[in-house]
Amino acid sequence: EADGTTSQIFYLLTLSLFLILGGHRVLLMVLVRSFDRIEMGSMLAGAEVLALIVGLVTISFELAVHAAAPLLCLLFCQTLAMGFLARTVPQLHILSIGFPLRILVGALVLAGSLGAVAGLFVEAMQRTLGDLELFFGLG
Repeated sequence: EADGTTSQIFYLLTLSLFLILGGHRVLLMVLVRSFDRIEMGSMLAGAEVLALIVGLVTISFELAVHAAAPLLCLLFCQTLAMGFLARTVPQLHILSIGFPLRILVGALVLAGSLGAVAGLFVEAMQRTLGDLELFFGLG
């Protein structure tokens, strides 16, 4: 298993936000109400179920793109700068400077954007839990 420290931080952050927002209660109510909404043994994927699934996948994809975009853009700009520096100053060993610099930039951007990512997680969880409550008639 290749879970790193960063993934553990994000896992614990999202788990705590899920519990703070009351997601565990909504999840249990959705489980109970799902037997009323979708009868046992008759899982026919109607338009409502497909719309719910598409909405949940869309929210997940948007969250992933919004969370990863700042780091990817900054690392792309850093790679371009290192490439220009390698072409203009060939005596400089860019590999010995570039890799530690990439790690440092990634860690700084990750630490700096943790608050914004937490806000994105809260918004996505509220939308997801709201969609589930609406679909299963909890609200």
